Amino acid sequence: MQTVPPIAIAALVLICTGIRVGELVKLRSDDFHADNGALRVHGKGQRERFVFLVDKELRVVIGKLAARRRGITLFGHGDKAWSTDWVRRSLRQFANGAGIACKVTPHMLRHTCATLLLEDGVDLRFLQRLLGHESISTTAIYAHVGDAGLQRALESAKLLVRLREAA
Repeated sequence: MQTVPPIAIAALVLICTGIRVGELVKLRSDDFHADNGALRVHGKGQRERFVFLVDKELRVVIGKLAARRRGITLFGHGDKAWSTDWVRRSLRQFANGAGIACKVTPHMLRHTCATLLLEDGVDLRFLQRLLGHESISTTAIYAHVGDAGLQRALESAKLLVRLREAA
């Protein structure tokens, strides 16, 4: 059985939750709640919020990791937490090793999370809460709608059909 690199697990957590890299490296084993897949995130300005790992397989992996790293940071080397720079470098190396040509950053994964959720119809206020933004205008900047999502929205709106019916 092949072992999954810890940076791959961290990348999945980043893209599934939209947390910041600084929040990732602060996660402690007891911040994970196995019953509902919640992660208590220690965000900017001493604010705490919960994000949820809804993927069952990822929840199991994080549960095992939390059990192994009981009482210390969720991600780290021995009992020492990862640094944000270490995560950035490792993520870049992991992406290069996977044949991804562009530079992959933790913040890019955060943007991807926000964009995919917005394209799936998640309300901007939920996204604001997930990302830990104080202002919804900050969330709106992060949540770029991709071309595919825009095309689907326009197709489902059927503007010309509605205009013809109104005439």
